Amino acid sequence: LDPSSWFGSGSSSGFFARRSETRKNDASVVLNPVLDLSTFCNDDFCGSNGKRLGCPRAPDGKDMKPLYRLASVSHHMGSLHGGHYTAQALNFRDRKWYSFNDSLVRAEGGAPDGPSNSAYVLMYRLEDLMEREWG
Repeated sequence: LDPSSWFGSGSSSGFFARRSETRKNDASVVLNPVLDLSTFCNDDFCGSNGKRLGCPRAPDGKDMKPLYRLASVSHHMGSLHGGHYTAQALNFRDRKWYSFNDSLVRAEGGAPDGPSNSAYVLMYRLEDLMEREWG
């Protein structure tokens, strides 16, 4: 690319001039309640510090199946130029899902599930850690 074409000359040509044509991706994302990352474990791979980077291990050294459970979802409604954020999150003490919208917090009927076109960030937590904490 020719850098002089990035700025345009007051017209609608050039990279930065086209920036206003950018649109938000509103594609649906499936909110999977559990992710199994077993296929991505590689016991033969070591990081730069020489530590094994395979499947997670329990404190007793046994391999754990890398199952991650949905812990929260951040949502964005609006455009790239502005909008509104809300969230849904699991309370690890009472094991209930809550919806957060500005100062309003309300209990949900269960975990978010199915497709969402407003999901912005999905956060998952290693299932074994959740089960250990809940007993």
